[in-house]
Amino acid sequence: MSDSSKNFSNTLVTIALKGGLHQLGPDLEEKELAAIGWVTAHWAILEHYLLYQSVKMAAARGVEPDADVFNLSFARRLKAWLTEVRLLPDGSRKTELEKLSGKIANCENRRHQTTHGLWAWEVSDPDKLKTFSDRPRVEFEVSIEFDGLIKLAKEIGEINFVLAYPNGIEDFHKEKAESGGSFSRSFLKAVRPDKD
Repeated sequence: MSDSSKNFSNTLVTIALKGGLHQLGPDLEEKELAAIGWVTAHWAILEHYLLYQSVKMAAARGVEPDADVFNLSFARRLKAWLTEVRLLPDGSRKTELEKLSGKIANCENRRHQTTHGLWAWEVSDPDKLKTFSDRPRVEFEVSIEFDGLIKLAKEIGEINFVLAYPNGIEDFHKEKAESGGSFSRSFLKAVRPDKD
């Protein structure tokens, strides 16, 4: 095995038998891939709420948002959001968002390892997953459990709810009442008339 492939021994190669291109990817089960996707989709919502809130808080002060609000680096975007939060008037919302910044930072490290790490497993115990990176300055190796992925996605979802609804469930109910309610995608798919 060449040096360039020694860290990729837990990959899955799919050979195209009827034309097409061969594929190389992580050797993960569907439920694991779904959990990784759930973490990633929750994180995308979080990043957009931080952007929207940063822009909104700056506009409320009558200024343009800091350029780092739009930076590619999440650490810079989070710092710019937190700067805006600290400029809010003292009160419960400011305190809540300042505390939330610690939870976001905690989730960010685990999310980074989930989405940017290479996935591997032990031959002696194929249920034992890990992610790792050999990239300079971001080297890591960490064990990952399926339940831990689900827990991380839920934690990010809870942060998203606090970001979206400052007054909690009351804000959610008010928004749905004003918009005429809503239905989940899975409900609409289940009741559509063209469904067999």
